[in-house]
Amino acid sequence: MAVRALAWNVKDGLGEPDRAPVLLDAVERLAPDVAGFSEAYAEGADVSNTVSTLRKLGYTVMHTPYHDTDGRKDRHGLLLAIHEDVLPQQPSQYPRPLWLASRFAIQGTVQDPETGESMTTLLTHLNDRSWAGRNIMLEAYRTQRMAGNMNGARAILTDANSADRNDPYSKLMRRAQVLRPFMRPLYRDPDPTVQQSKLMRKISLGYRTTDMGRDDIVDQFEADGLRDADPTHAPTIPAENPKMRLDHIFVSKEVHVLSNAVGDFNAEADHGVYRPASDHLYIMSDLLVIGRQA
Repeated sequence: MAVRALAWNVKDGLGEPDRAPVLLDAVERLAPDVAGFSEAYAEGADVSNTVSTLRKLGYTVMHTPYHDTDGRKDRHGLLLAIHEDVLPQQPSQYPRPLWLASRFAIQGTVQDPETGESMTTLLTHLNDRSWAGRNIMLEAYRTQRMAGNMNGARAILTDANSADRNDPYSKLMRRAQVLRPFMRPLYRDPDPTVQQSKLMRKISLGYRTTDMGRDDIVDQFEADGLRDADPTHAPTIPAENPKMRLDHIFVSKEVHVLSNAVGDFNAEADHGVYRPASDHLYIMSDLLVIGRQA
């Protein structure tokens, strides 16, 4: 079974009237079989038009707020869309929310209607505040898998907030660990309701990215029998000048990777200023699923 998988952190764009049409146009043109969007919309935003458009394009859609338990002010939602051509016949396998310790993920299944081959798909956005928060979610995923909920062929679409250890920028962030004790007293958890100075925003970003560069989340996924679909680890953030790969499609051994792409879509120049569709680039993988009958 051939499956095109798209993963994209769209910075709440699917809930914004001016940006949602651009992103939906990307879905139509890229034509993924399964599309997972993290930070799909700001919690409370109206996504009815987005859902309606995706359904007209042939997708079954599930979306849910993260429902974070850490008290953060900036809250988002996830959205997973699976095309009707690979939608399972059993409604019990349709996309559904899955609680991972501190926020929701969405689990679904894609299936070849002729051969019955199928692949479990999990959309998740790992915690961006700390290594410990990401590990708590990862342990919850392992618990679900060990319970038999994710056996056989599987793909995880994620903004993991973690870079591969071999990425040059990740290595730089690990060297910058010596600065963390000095940044900690100044660190402020980003809050969109509070205006921060440019310096404070840089300090907050630096504190978080040094944390992302130091952890071993990618290694842990690989230890769990998965591999990054894109071994080149092409950077995805920031979109204007990508330095670091935080976004990943992890696949199991039953899934062969045919091709990968990293890119932006319909970015326009406004008075000579580059305007990407999101602060992340999208990642897309063409996959071939072998060896699992539903």
